[in-house]
Amino acid sequence: MTQEKITTYRKLLEAETRRVLAEEFHQAVPETVPIHYFLSFKSEGRLAALRDALDRLDSGTFGRCMLCRCEIAEKFLRNNPTTRLCLCCALGREWGTHKDLESLWKMINSYTGPDTEQ
Repeated sequence: MTQEKITTYRKLLEAETRRVLAEEFHQAVPETVPIHYFLSFKSEGRLAALRDALDRLDSGTFGRCMLCRCEIAEKFLRNNPTTRLCLCCALGREWGTHKDLESLWKMINSYTGPDTEQ
């Protein structure tokens, strides 16, 4: 992953973290304060996923599937920046719980979303 993409995802993840902290915990985080300081005290669902994604950015494993180690498609990653799985592995896990093809198709569309990048 290029440094430019890492910077883009870091900004996206940090902005989402600030939003969650403000909305769910009524805690404003100034842009000048490192976001990791606030995350070290939180272990709740969405914040834990955001902290994990930021840690993966720092360790160089962000954007790689935790199961198959393949690179996660950019479109999938943009719509789900905290994901740890590629679309194939995510769908493989979900297939066991969604035998209905219409439900599976809706899930695929929700994971991929519209392609807005030029």
